Amino acid sequence: MIIEDTRYKFSHPGIERYVLSCILKNSDLLFEAQVVITAKDFLTETNRNLFSVLECLSRQNFSFDSATIINEANALGLKGSIGGPEYINAIYNTEVNQENFRLYLYKLRDSSVKYSLYNTVENFKGILLDNAQPTEAHKNSDELIGDIQERVIDIALSSDNAKEPKRIDDGIDLYLEELRNKGPVDVLGLPTGFDQLDKSLNGLRPGTLTVVAARPKVGKSMLLQNWAKHIAFNCVTPLLYLDTEMLFGEVRSRLLSNISKVYERDIINGNFRDNPEHNMRLAKAREIMSSGLLFHKYLPHFSPEIVYGLAKKYKVKHNIGALIFDYIKLPDASVLGREVKEYQMLGFLAVALKDMAGELEIPVITAVQIGRSGLIADSDRILRYGNTILELIKKDDEEMESDGAEKGNARLHIIDTRAGRFEDWDGLHIKIDKPIITVEPTGYTYKNSELIAIKRSYKKLIGGL
Repeated sequence: MIIEDTRYKFSHPGIERYVLSCILKNSDLLFEAQVVITAKDFLTETNRNLFSVLECLSRQNFSFDSATIINEANALGLKGSIGGPEYINAIYNTEVNQENFRLYLYKLRDSSVKYSLYNTVENFKGILLDNAQPTEAHKNSDELIGDIQERVIDIALSSDNAKEPKRIDDGIDLYLEELRNKGPVDVLGLPTGFDQLDKSLNGLRPGTLTVVAARPKVGKSMLLQNWAKHIAFNCVTPLLYLDTEMLFGEVRSRLLSNISKVYERDIINGNFRDNPEHNMRLAKAREIMSSGLLFHKYLPHFSPEIVYGLAKKYKVKHNIGALIFDYIKLPDASVLGREVKEYQMLGFLAVALKDMAGELEIPVITAVQIGRSGLIADSDRILRYGNTILELIKKDDEEMESDGAEKGNARLHIIDTRAGRFEDWDGLHIKIDKPIITVEPTGYTYKNSELIAIKRSYKKLIGGL
């Protein structure tokens, strides 16, 4: 049970009175206040009720004089709970500098957020005790952590939402000057290491969602890991890799193989021990992997809230510059409501990842499986929210013979992008080498004219959109 007196440990009546005094002297400031706070943010009851009365008067276009305020309080059943005429006059006569209004407004908001956090912690103490026993009727620790994260995220988002919209020209001179000083660049966003793709998409830009679609076992995880390696170690940009399929040890051995060009099996079986060349390569790979920050977490049980909580934590703690989520699939059945179909949940995850990219101002890269029918599940929603949709295709024997071995064994091409193509370019021939675990462009690209020869119905893939 939370003791009501605790509220007053977080309240600052002087700050609340300062805000109210500014509003009484200039009623237009009420609209500015309503962007940042609500009545519940006043932790002192008298001030909370007085703010509510002022909101009601504002909606009726009444003035904020003492008599009108008292009459409205009586009409709302708040008689005696706003401090009376003497209290209202005292607030009005408080000496204030309205230029400091926003400063005090955000101090008031900060106190309210702290109190909400305190309440959350106190409430979850009881919930944790209620679920202390490991029975089927009780939630497990992962579920409880998810609940706590969701509540804290709600508080954080409500705090973020209190920020006012900006005028589109705010700081525009400084913005243009920074661009001039930066000078021209070939690629604005983070590069994947595939030069032609990076130029076409202008890199992986903050706030964007890039989706790689592929049939199972084609190599989409290998592709994402290859990009993660380039971003974290070549670009020295911290990256969080959330993996629904592969364990930490599996990904580490794959990256060691990718960088060292030593067969993965020789690494995990210890066959490199007596090979000086392999030891030297692995030592160099270790040095490269220590030069950047690549965080990996195996996440077989997930929800959008858990993913967002981890992303925000690592953004704050390590300033991650990108997030890879491998991959969009159905989460635990426990997160599905009765009215939510499986294919809809896949679309919801895509929306959540896109929102995450925007809120954290980082690029998010993910993957999705193409079903036997040739369709991406909930393709309309994924296409709508993905900034760039790529397809990874394993070439069949006929294509391999037609293209030649030097062009690789797979294709990566653009289904759709909002980036605007750099040139008339739609895809890349790549080589996926599983024994050594490498993914690399072969140096050959193909353009629109070559798509005619590809025996695949893209309209079917994207649901006719």
